[in-house]
Amino acid sequence: MKVIKIILIILVIVLAGFFIYTKWPQNFSNSLNTAVPLPGTKLPVDKFIDIKIGDKIIKTEVRDTDAGRTLGLSGHAPLAEGEGMLFIFDESLEYTFWMKDMLFPIDIIWIDANKKVIEVSENASPESYTNTFSPVSPAMYVLEVPAGTYSKNNIHQGDRVDF
Repeated sequence: MKVIKIILIILVIVLAGFFIYTKWPQNFSNSLNTAVPLPGTKLPVDKFIDIKIGDKIIKTEVRDTDAGRTLGLSGHAPLAEGEGMLFIFDESLEYTFWMKDMLFPIDIIWIDANKKVIEVSENASPESYTNTFSPVSPAMYVLEVPAGTYSKNNIHQGDRVDF
């Protein structure tokens, strides 16, 4: 009888250990979805919109939540020509960006509430982290595009942005 109790206790411990080992790390990691994704991967996107600046059409991923804006392009696969990421804020402020966990250089285009280009930081490189980039006047939107897009497409301050 004593041997059966010991075997049952050992069996319960082994089963509990197996359950914790196989389920707990998975559940724990799922609660950390704010972590940077594996390098070169794209996150699920709620929506895409097309933006037009001059003659250039840019297909953009939209980041309009706090979590999405915080993550931004960190760990994201490089953007192709004609792709971008649009950050939409609730109010116009002088938002600061940095290149934390970035894998490729970008142009950062600040856009005001009237949808006009107000400033650009060209060729912001991953190596610039921990430097920050911000406009001199409030912006409501920020568009990140592959480095060189701004000059290659003859975009200027004051240009209208349609979306």
